This record gives sequence, structure tokens and C-alpha cells, in this order.
Amino acid sequence: MADNYQLILIGKIAAGYDVEIVHEKLSIIFDIDLKKIPKLLKKPTIIRKGLNYKIAFQYKQNLEKIGVLCDFLPKLETEFEPIAPTATIEDQETFTLVELEETEVAISDNSKFRVIDIKMTFGAILIFIIKLLLASIPALLIFWVIIHAVQILMYMLF
Repeated sequence: MADNYQLILIGKIAAGYDVEIVHEKLSIIFDIDLKKIPKLLKKPTIIRKGLNYKIAFQYKQNLEKIGVLCDFLPKLETEFEPIAPTATIEDQETFTLVELEETEVAISDNSKFRVIDIKMTFGAILIFIIKLLLASIPALLIFWVIIHAVQILMYMLF
């Protein structure tokens, strides 16, 4: 019974959390299209099976930090037909949780994270590049002042 817990999304968002932000974070964590998240939260959904107590508790704790209500239950030895059936996502696909912010990690199992892909629309990339260019102007001005000061100093010395 050590690795026999199921992690279940209850389908509700905790009070005090913005629904859109929670949906966005879930989309990032599970690498699911943002449009599929409301369907995922419509009813209780099993998202992981075969977990031990410690890992299941960590999942529950970290998902509740972002505002998603979930629970973990031991799997019963005898299977039965539940009254309110729960859905599995793409037949028990395991989801990899990623870092959310500097201090908030969705799951910490001492693994290293590597960015494989950044999903951004063309408009978002364009806005990012424009902001990058505007942010570089003060740095270029400071760099120009330093170079000019060094030139004047060199002129005065030689």
C-alpha cells in the first residue's frame, strides 16, 4: 500500500484566488492548452496514480499553493463503479511539474529543470522585443557617458 495513492483534482479553485491566474498556472504546470483547463476542473479528475504518501502529500500541498483544491486517496484493493465517475487525463499520462516562481516550486523531487520550449504568440514576442529595446536605451546612455569620460581622461593625460 506504499505506492497506492491517487491524486485527484476536486474541480474547484480555493477562495481568494483569481480564476484566470490559476488556470494559467495549471496550463504551465501540466503543459496543457489553456482552453482545456476549465474542462479539467469541471469534475473530480484523477491526475496521478501509484504515488506514495509523501509524494502525494507534496503534490497536494504545492497545488493548493497556487489555488487548486485537490486530495489524495488510497486506491481500494477491489475496483467498483463510482457513483460520480472521475475522469483521467489522456489515460493516466504523468505530468511534469515545473517551477512557477523563484520561491514557489510546484513539486520538489530534487530534479533539475531545463527549458525545452517557450510557447509565445508572435505578438507577445514582438512586444517583448520592443520592451527589450526600450529598456536598453538607459544602459546605452550610461555606457556612452563612461566611454566619453574615458576619452576625455585619455585626452587630458596624453
